[in-house]
Amino acid sequence: MDAVISALIPFYEAYLTEVAKEFQTGEYEAYHKCPSYSGAKAIQQAIWLLEIYYWGETKTISIERAV
Repeated sequence: MDAVISALIPFYEAYLTEVAKEFQTGEYEAYHKCPSYSGAKAIQQAIWLLEIYYWGETKTISIERAV
């Protein structure tokens, strides 16, 4: 299970970078309105689900704290 989580992390980080870039343009009034937010959220939820199953808690930083 740890290998699956580790494989998803680079994709999550790429989406976080995109959300941050989109938000910094000032075009979007909130980070959750950025186009790439839904992709980041989907991966975040998948990772958190696996982390809770595997470790009993989440360990990956949330989108809100990362952006």
